[in-house]
Amino acid sequence: MFSREDTKIFKGVAIILMVYHHLFYFPERIGYEVSYETIGQIAGVNVTYWLALIGNVCLAMFLFLGGYGTYLSCEKTDKICSVIKQKTFNLYQIYWKVLIPFAVIFWAKGWLNFALSGRDVFLNLMALKVSFCAEWWFLTPYLLLMICYPPFHLFYRKYRHLKADILILFIIDGLVWEQYHIQENTSLVHFRDDLWYENAKRVMQQMPAFVLGCFFAKYNLLNKLIEVFLKYKISWLIGAEYLILWMVIRCLANDIINYPDKIVVYDSFWMPIMAVMVWGVVRLKYAVWLKQLLRYIGQYSTVIWLTHTLFAYSLCKKLIFYPKYPIFIVAETILICILTAKILDFGYSLIRRPFRGRLH
Repeated sequence: MFSREDTKIFKGVAIILMVYHHLFYFPERIGYEVSYETIGQIAGVNVTYWLALIGNVCLAMFLFLGGYGTYLSCEKTDKICSVIKQKTFNLYQIYWKVLIPFAVIFWAKGWLNFALSGRDVFLNLMALKVSFCAEWWFLTPYLLLMICYPPFHLFYRKYRHLKADILILFIIDGLVWEQYHIQENTSLVHFRDDLWYENAKRVMQQMPAFVLGCFFAKYNLLNKLIEVFLKYKISWLIGAEYLILWMVIRCLANDIINYPDKIVVYDSFWMPIMAVMVWGVVRLKYAVWLKQLLRYIGQYSTVIWLTHTLFAYSLCKKLIFYPKYPIFIVAETILICILTAKILDFGYSLIRRPFRGRLH
């Protein structure tokens, strides 16, 4: 039921939420050069801002899908390292395809924010340190998570005990929560600026959503959940209320919890219901166009992620915010990013053409 096509659709939803989050949640990054019309206010609350806050759930969505897809891919073969190697290389290819030309453009404009030393160039090329664009921070811990995945999969696949797997999820959550207490410990303050500590911390923060995706793939729980929703129609209403409750809690908790990242960690528990609700919506009779649109956008989700803030924060800020209304601003940004992806693909194919015969 929940197919590869559905993962692309879910990625399409996730990347739209990410773009909305980055465009409207950080006014200090946009500056005063541009302005836009807000959606309005409800009980004195800026709706545009709160929707942008909720948009940060995109991180958990990508991680849940990452764990779900990676587990299923590795289950089809005994060559787990080969699967991870290919996934990692594919991600690096897209990363380099975007990094190199945009780094040249930023260097020409004098905007490059890292030294052109051999060490910094190497670390950025390998995504061990992502100083070119702050919004690319997700890349480093995700790659580390993938590299560490093979032994985890072998262990996770060998022991098929539901209670033990649930216990593993709670242990991981407990470790992540403890990590925040360690972070608050003033005696360890000198570790906070350490590159490897920062990467290890972010890997831990990403683990709950990623492992939950593996858990749902292992026991085929998404499809079982879909069957429940199809059998009991009231489940769709309960699911919608569940998501609305989550949005309210998330907005309220943002002002209460010291570390907003704590909220992101527990977004993972909302992902299964969200995935099923998206699955149901795009299968409505009059939502065929929506299904096709989200699938198309989802195909370019990685390039959209890597490029949208480069355009919105630096290269063409006024053009991005020219439409004034949030829905049109987001649509224009995604369109520009997709066109950029096509241009990059065309340029890359031209570069590869002379070497194609030799490679084969």
